[in-house]
Amino acid sequence: VLGTSQYMSLEQTRGDKLDGRSDLFSAGIVLYQMIVGHRPFRGDSLVAVATKIANEAATPIDKARTDVPHSLRRVIDRCLAKNPSQRFQTGAEMADALVKVLAEIDEDERERAKPRMLPLRVKWALMMAAIVAVVMGVSATLITQRQSAALMAQAIDYGASTARLMAAQNAALVLGEEWEAVEVLVEKIMKTGDYERITVADANGVVRAASDAKLVGQPYKPPAGERLGVRDKVTAERYVVNGQPMLGFDVPVTFQDQVAGRVALGIHEEPLTRVKNLSITLMAMLALVTVLAVAVAMYFVANWFAKPIKLVGESMGEVAKGRFDHRIAEHRKDEFGQLYAAFDDMAAALAEREAALDRSTPHAATPRPPGPRATGQVPAR
Repeated sequence: VLGTSQYMSLEQTRGDKLDGRSDLFSAGIVLYQMIVGHRPFRGDSLVAVATKIANEAATPIDKARTDVPHSLRRVIDRCLAKNPSQRFQTGAEMADALVKVLAEIDEDERERAKPRMLPLRVKWALMMAAIVAVVMGVSATLITQRQSAALMAQAIDYGASTARLMAAQNAALVLGEEWEAVEVLVEKIMKTGDYERITVADANGVVRAASDAKLVGQPYKPPAGERLGVRDKVTAERYVVNGQPMLGFDVPVTFQDQVAGRVALGIHEEPLTRVKNLSITLMAMLALVTVLAVAVAMYFVANWFAKPIKLVGESMGEVAKGRFDHRIAEHRKDEFGQLYAAFDDMAAALAEREAALDRSTPHAATPRPPGPRATGQVPAR
């Protein structure tokens, strides 16, 4: 067996018949070592190396380096195939593959050297989407705030009106201290489920009827919360019960301008919150759909604008190559049509100038036979 064992092919280590494909295996080992930095098959002895060549696959190159082109890795892997029929069959075939690898590397370099540019249609789409998003966001915020304020004002008006109505209906009962009838009326109203609490106190501020029986006989204390204002002697406030916001209304019971007691009721704010959240959700969906629609529409509009620009660029490239006879020759009734016409005029002017230069360039005259010339004649050139 002749050769360096670390670079031998499988068939050479076995003493089999050899051909050029064995040399391509050795070339693959050299390429592998050039790229990775070490041979694919290593061992402590010649026998160990030969055993690995015969039985083990080379460690993939991407385990050591991730910047090696896939095409080059495929060339080396094909060279290191155990079966000669799976390798390149000739050196010329391997050379062609390496030429393609070089062409791919050069193309990648040219692509990386190109300036990174965001297409105009993408820029316009993003710009218009951003503008619409800002406008829709501001508009939706203002509308939602106004709507929430209007809903809250309506809820307060409803609660204040209900509180005044209850105070008017119970004025005679409170004045007559018919508390049992007031309790029966409170129980009936609470069964509707529209109220969180109802409390009726006498002129001394002692609770006489309430939805919560524990409060009866106790001094009336309004729930601690945020005061929302006073409307027609009705005090409105917001308080929290078990983590749920409530709207409370406190109104005096009067008879002939004399305060005979107080009626306090609370209603759930949850329905109002649901309406506000639904409004916000619908406004957000409307804004999102509008932004997407504008972005998509602007993308196609910008793409439509980009085509004439690309056409002019390609035509300018033809002129740069010296093809002054190139014309766009397209008629449009817009600014692009004017641009096309200006380009065609420019190309025609360049063609005319080139023709004029050709006419003014002197050409060599036909040689004349030698002979006598008159004195003062200028020799022909």
